[in-house]
Amino acid sequence: MSVYWQDEHTETLPNGVVVTVAISPEDISPEGQFASGDDDADKEMVADIYRRLEQDLWAWCCVRVRATYAGFQGEDYLHGCACFGGVKEFMQPGSYFDDMRDAAIADLMSTLEREAQPNPSAVLALQTLKGAK
Repeated sequence: MSVYWQDEHTETLPNGVVVTVAISPEDISPEGQFASGDDDADKEMVADIYRRLEQDLWAWCCVRVRATYAGFQGEDYLHGCACFGGVKEFMQPGSYFDDMRDAAIADLMSTLEREAQPNPSAVLALQTLKGAK
């Protein structure tokens, strides 16, 4: 199965890192993913997801946050995201987005460190980002 990503938000941080939030249809079923202790409420949540999913991919999706700098990238993923408020809700302060952005940037830095030996452009990018803190 081919996966497509729909970009929902892009921002450039002061250090030049570009952060992109994208979503893709989730291939994990929502059934069995909720355990509130109230089986009827869990079933209603799943039914609501399916109703909303007909018009809104945010109802049940996989979210990717990607940090890009100088041609290098880092990523973080969240599977089974039911975010009925869309990208604005997802990006509220204190939400998953903050942690995912930080994880994507950490992954970017790890990529640059790993690539630094054989790749001079990675060395330059790493030095620039470490100096931009």
